[in-house]
Amino acid sequence: MLTFLQKNIPIFLYFLSYLFFVLIGITFFVLNNHLYISLYELFSGVGRPIISTSEQWRDLLLISYISPLLLIVSFYIILNKNETKHISEKINFIFKFDPKILFLLYSFIVGFLIYRLLHFISFQDIFYAYTNYKSMINIRVHLFNHFNSFDWILMYSFVPALTGILYFNLKSNFLRYLVLSISIVLLMYTMQKRYVLLLIIFICMIHIFQQNYNYKEILKNSLGILGMLGIIFFAQTYLPASYLTSVIPYQQENKLDQNKQNHTNASKKTQDVGLNVKSTQLIKTNQNIKERQIIRIKNVLMKMKSQGKLLSPEEVSKIVPTLGFDGKYLNYLFYVGAALNRSSIPSVYYFEFFPTKINFIGLEISHFLPFKEKINEGKLMWEYLNGDSVKGGAIAVPFNFSLYARVGVVGTLIISIIIGAFLGGIWSIIRNLQTPLPKAILSSMFCILMVFLSMDNFRSSVFTAYGIFWWVLCFLLCCLLSHLSSLKFFPHKEVAS
Repeated sequence: MLTFLQKNIPIFLYFLSYLFFVLIGITFFVLNNHLYISLYELFSGVGRPIISTSEQWRDLLLISYISPLLLIVSFYIILNKNETKHISEKINFIFKFDPKILFLLYSFIVGFLIYRLLHFISFQDIFYAYTNYKSMINIRVHLFNHFNSFDWILMYSFVPALTGILYFNLKSNFLRYLVLSISIVLLMYTMQKRYVLLLIIFICMIHIFQQNYNYKEILKNSLGILGMLGIIFFAQTYLPASYLTSVIPYQQENKLDQNKQNHTNASKKTQDVGLNVKSTQLIKTNQNIKERQIIRIKNVLMKMKSQGKLLSPEEVSKIVPTLGFDGKYLNYLFYVGAALNRSSIPSVYYFEFFPTKINFIGLEISHFLPFKEKINEGKLMWEYLNGDSVKGGAIAVPFNFSLYARVGVVGTLIISIIIGAFLGGIWSIIRNLQTPLPKAILSSMFCILMVFLSMDNFRSSVFTAYGIFWWVLCFLLCCLLSHLSSLKFFPHKEVAS
């Protein structure tokens, strides 16, 4: 049983994550659970999805349940062919870590990010944000408006990846905990709790892989992750939110307040996918098919009501008496609902919108490459739900729903099989590596990718600022600099990793 778990752990993690963050919520919706759907409307301030036709229900069930199953099956089949050992043997020479060079690189990146953060936000603002939810949201918006892509890649990918690599290459426990503490504080400065937790999970998973799945190590690290989750949850969710009123309709008020603050900055930027529906600028006469499609999308969105599917404060307030809970219990339920509804119910809107209101937008090769897409369906869906009220956002849904918006049911099922087979081949290569620490690091990164795919689309999971592409790039950069350190450019005695 343990051997089976070791071999297939990415699939187990993908399934458990997809089950919790997506499948539970969608199943409640399919069963038409009034309490769950009403709580979703209450906390989000958005009207429930309307799935009325048999075709919509068919697509919903196939994409939600069958598509991930096909990915798992194809992954398992390719993994068990085990024909990648010769590839693993050829790339073992790449792996080398020099702690001194890695520590120097880490110090440079952290120093640069501290300079950038202090340039925009003071320590006083940060401390205040931890006791005020609205201030915390404002700081997030402020950072997103001023940080560039390079800053976020360093923060969300290089810092956690380099911290994990360095943690297991430093011999001094003091330096280990110093690096880990600095990284945690730095990531918490951005008010994004999931990236702090991601760093802890990454380090714990490396430790588990290194110890060959020793059950005591699994238990110890699991307890460490849960403990850290509790601390982060208290600091960045419970503490700021505890200062809010117990009247739940504040959710929509926060959205509108946030919009007032960032509307000016957001309106200055060119929107990717018909998000700026009020724009009257026409593309030149010689449009290609994709450009004409974007114009059609804009025209459809312009005909919709300006508030999208947002509920009015009066509509939201009418939900509360039907639930039988007071404000205190609703606040507790908000924390659980935020996790269950992050990607579940928002995914259902795809079947309300495609292809009834907009035809499938088509699949570009840039979706699988680090290039900008002309149409971002996540931003398109955000505008559909929020109308003109809240600008600049995007919906994050698992890869299968994103593919559905592009190629429909059949295309999604076929691509799910291809992605599963591709990932199974990559995992087979990693499993056959001979160098223990690099194997453990790459295994942990791969497991993180599988969790990403359970909550986000393929492109975002791989190429956005937190995407696994940048984690692997950081890993390879560490190996390259470590190899160069043995040359005359960095003359010093080699330190065994």
